[in-house]
Amino acid sequence: MGEDWLSKSLGKIFRRMGSSFEEAKKEFKYGYKDSLLESDNTRSKGEKKGKKKPFVDVFKKGDRLKVLVEAPGAIKEKIHIGVYNEDTLHIYIPSKTKEDYSVDIKLPSKVKTKKARYKYNNGVMAVSLDIQD
Repeated sequence: MGEDWLSKSLGKIFRRMGSSFEEAKKEFKYGYKDSLLESDNTRSKGEKKGKKKPFVDVFKKGDRLKVLVEAPGAIKEKIHIGVYNEDTLHIYIPSKTKEDYSVDIKLPSKVKTKKARYKYNNGVMAVSLDIQD
């Protein structure tokens, strides 16, 4: 009787755990697909070139803000960046084959508008901005 009860109890637990894991996998899979669709950098043939938001990361390093922008296929010579209202960075990055990238980034600190610098290498643009005193 003890083994039978234990076997049934463990069976129930594993079935519940199994269904929980299946639900968790569905939720993860669903969220994962949405993320990929939102960030998909491909176009169908004949589809017009548009603008899309690149992946962006902003962090503070000393008296500077660093902004990393993922933008593969950019036309390096035609990148445009600008700061307005001292706390918003505008980035426009034309692309060779995919949609152009365009984004306005609200910065966590006010920056010196004349001191914005950037480098673009291997599909990633690094922007350096001096924080105002």
